[in-house]
Amino acid sequence: MKNFRKLRNLKSVATLSFLVVAIFLIFTSFKSVAGSENDTRASQAVPRLEIPDDPYIFVPRQGRATSPAYHFSSTDFFARQVNVSDTLNILGDAANEPSIAVDPTDPNRIAIGWRQFDTVLSNFRQAGYAFTTDGGQTWTFPGVIEPGIFRSDPVLDSDSAGTFYYNSLTVVGGGDYQCTVFKSTDGGFSWDQGTFAQGGDKQWMVIDKTGGLSDGHIYAYWSQSYSTCQPGFFTRSANHGASYEDCVTI
Repeated sequence: MKNFRKLRNLKSVATLSFLVVAIFLIFTSFKSVAGSENDTRASQAVPRLEIPDDPYIFVPRQGRATSPAYHFSSTDFFARQVNVSDTLNILGDAANEPSIAVDPTDPNRIAIGWRQFDTVLSNFRQAGYAFTTDGGQTWTFPGVIEPGIFRSDPVLDSDSAGTFYYNSLTVVGGGDYQCTVFKSTDGGFSWDQGTFAQGGDKQWMVIDKTGGLSDGHIYAYWSQSYSTCQPGFFTRSANHGASYEDCVTI
């Protein structure tokens, strides 16, 4: 009998503990949902836009401290760091949002673009790039396409002739978005002055390499909410990037 009462008390405690845990889980679930809704409202109220926050800080590359560059090799693949000075990593800078293009006529020629931060003390970003002529075994990082010009959201592609294109977002005037597409006919070694390509935040680009009548056509689109030509958010170049058509909606 004594043991029975003891067992019943333990069951009561266990039941109470279960109820407490269940109430706690329900409460935290509601709290989590409410928090996520508040976060969603906050993100909608204050959208994250590509704007210059920090000023441009000129940092000469000469004399920068360096460290061994990242590399890895296995029997299946290899990895090489691309933002390097000669063959060394540059200390104090940063890069993200890379985009890659490969020359279909010579796969050893590859170009990569990214958001280049010359110093981690500032989030001012530029259109960084690097190129390789040996299939990625070694890389050359000349710097940025337009030093001191705020640029973001890099997108690279190539056409069937092996010309590289670099689509890059900037902010002009009172905060309007504008995309420029730079062209390289020497494997990413050098880039032209760029061509206005309409644009907006979070743009993307693809080039027709099918060999048909539309071969070489360039197509770009971006967020309709942050467009330089609302309500349009799509453009096309039918002359190999010499000009881009007026915006349309799709």
